[in-house]
Amino acid sequence: MPRFAKSPIGALARWIPLPALVVVALTVLAGACTQDELPSATSRNDRGELSMEPSGPFAADRIPGDAIRLSASSVHTVYASTFSGIAMPGRDLLLTRQEWAVYWEPTLQNTIPRPPLPEVDFERHFILAAAMGSRLEAGHSIEIDEVWTRDDDYWVRVIQRVPAAHCNPIAIHTLPIVVVSLPRITGDVFLVERVVTEAC
Repeated sequence: MPRFAKSPIGALARWIPLPALVVVALTVLAGACTQDELPSATSRNDRGELSMEPSGPFAADRIPGDAIRLSASSVHTVYASTFSGIAMPGRDLLLTRQEWAVYWEPTLQNTIPRPPLPEVDFERHFILAAAMGSRLEAGHSIEIDEVWTRDDDYWVRVIQRVPAAHCNPIAIHTLPIVVVSLPRITGDVFLVERVVTEAC
């Protein structure tokens, strides 16, 4: 059964990071983007937004050098939206259709009409959902960038993209989310979190 690394085994594994947890090491990305140093999960940035830190008992600061990247066809985006119904940042492993149905309902509370529950073969796959939480300006997004595997464990790179402070983005309430299905494993899922500041 896949689980978040070092988290209690349960039907639903959920990560809401706590301020006391140690922030993982951040790597500077090349190009026009820069890495943000994240404040505590309970603090707010200069735009008044609740910020999430990429830390926790199942966070990793890097992908192992001998891990193998999953092919793009193995990582299927089930759902992605800027206007979900999930107001709190979090990461969820959904291992059964029942858990998926329970998660899907609040995810769509801001969507009319509501699409049907996407079908996932839980005998062969599981779902990883990454919610960015409530944001007060345009320009925020979240993505599951790459997935790597070693010894039946996964390292999942989650990227949160935010506008630079001087960009003065439009004031709008967004709730970014991405949901992917992954081939089922018996090991652990490690999260490698990055926050990227996008140039204007």
